Amino acid sequence: MAGVLLKFFRRLILPRILNSFIISAGICAAVLFWWWPAADLVSIQPMNWSAEYKNKIVSPKNYFGITGFAKRITSSDNPKPTLQEFIHQQTRDRLIISTSDALTSWLRQKLSDPLFDPDKPVFLNTTHPMLPDIHLPFGYIEISDHTQKAYLEFNRLEPDELSNKNIPTHLRFPHRTLALLILGLTLVWFFMAKFLPGSKNIIAHSTAATGTSVFMGIFTAGTTVMLLPFFYGWINDSPPFVFVGGFIVILGIIGLFMFGYQMIAAYALINGKQLIAHWTFDPEQWRIFTEKEYSTEKNEKRLMLVVISGIILLVGGIFWLIMRDKAAGIVFLVLLGVIAIIAFVAVIVPWLTYRRNLKQTGDIYIGKNCLYLNGAIHTWSFAGARLEDAKLVLKPSPLINITYTYWTSAGRNFYFYRQAATVRVPVPEGKREEARAVVNQLEEVIFASH
Repeated sequence: MAGVLLKFFRRLILPRILNSFIISAGICAAVLFWWWPAADLVSIQPMNWSAEYKNKIVSPKNYFGITGFAKRITSSDNPKPTLQEFIHQQTRDRLIISTSDALTSWLRQKLSDPLFDPDKPVFLNTTHPMLPDIHLPFGYIEISDHTQKAYLEFNRLEPDELSNKNIPTHLRFPHRTLALLILGLTLVWFFMAKFLPGSKNIIAHSTAATGTSVFMGIFTAGTTVMLLPFFYGWINDSPPFVFVGGFIVILGIIGLFMFGYQMIAAYALINGKQLIAHWTFDPEQWRIFTEKEYSTEKNEKRLMLVVISGIILLVGGIFWLIMRDKAAGIVFLVLLGVIAIIAFVAVIVPWLTYRRNLKQTGDIYIGKNCLYLNGAIHTWSFAGARLEDAKLVLKPSPLINITYTYWTSAGRNFYFYRQAATVRVPVPEGKREEARAVVNQLEEVIFASH
């Protein structure tokens, strides 16, 4: 059996996990590259030294108070530098000399353009061929055409500065073409994955397989969150992305382990390990059960919604009536949001089960440790779960009610308790005696586990 399970892992679980990883990683990578800011942008604008010299030397701004009085005395005693001396002072240790004719031609063309505003910077990549090697965070570029000199002021931009600048989108986010390519390849892989080995296996369409795909997406999303500071330059002053992403990754690993175990247990059951009974249904008989089950589950979920909503509204209403402040109003609105989420779950969960049952004609495998019910997999041999009860109900239609419990937690202090789940398993016509034998064997399992 170990060899069979290993073969199953290689043929179904491993391709499923890899497929889910490739799809989720492709989507996350596309999002990362789509919003990945440029890391090598520089702002450049012509430097008007005459205006700068006038503002700072010839007609400096007025100073007020004792500090201003001292500055005026100091400036009146010191000789004023010439324009060339002023330029030398300002560019000392911050000057890069360019010998590029292309940069000279570019500047001449810009200055001759009547629509060009010299007070607005131009944004270029530092790797642009006409630029010299810009190794300073800010400074000046000197351009000479053998007759006169011109200067450009430059400032290398950090990724977190880009949102404050009027930068063209194709420069601010230079990887968007790559993001679209990754997304396209991911979609191609998604459709090709329909033909992967095991894609037609009944377990590949089970709730465990869906859970594996979902938690692989959660795992990949957590990894993406951990990478955000490194992609976007938020290393020093960023929110705790690594901590939050690490928590999501751990959650994804736990979910992958749980649903992967369910897939292995179901595969072993279908291949005869601890199998008690295998039933199939006539399409019409299965349709009748599906409609009844949908009606029953809807009523159960509605009752749960009414009870929980009543408790929430009662507690929240009393709290709001007592406090009657803004915070109490916000808490009450949050509780209403919780009710909306519960209502959504109460509607969507029965509908998803109904939809799955309509797509597949009834196929049931009952085992000592596991149940496969037309795509839904239930196990009671994992992480403290145990079988609690098995009863045969003959009216209005024959069913086996299987109840099992598992550990769960609630509350701020993680109070652990056992949560019960009951599964209604329909009995095909002519299988009542076999159903009684199934219940007897399940009762032996219950006796042995208590």
